[in-house]
Amino acid sequence: MSGGGLLGQSDDIFGLSFRTNEMKIAKPTAEDAGGWPHYLEGGHTAIKTGDGPNAGYLVNPTREFVTPGGNAVPEGSVLFKLGPNGEWIPIRKF
Repeated sequence: MSGGGLLGQSDDIFGLSFRTNEMKIAKPTAEDAGGWPHYLEGGHTAIKTGDGPNAGYLVNPTREFVTPGGNAVPEGSVLFKLGPNGEWIPIRKF
């Protein structure tokens, strides 16, 4: 998730790591993506390379999923900031 909506205006990238034990998970749909231009069907993390006839996607092997909202953050979850070398910088543990 981008930091702009979470902790004020920022170019930083934040994430939330949590266990999915006993949690309902599903691959995201186009509706879940809400018009996000980089959405790729099937839950693949990707970046769309353009809009023309030769456009495609750069696909990362990381898979995405969605969970039902409205629940408290699970105990043991970690909110982190992504560092300049891809490292996780923990901000809060729940």
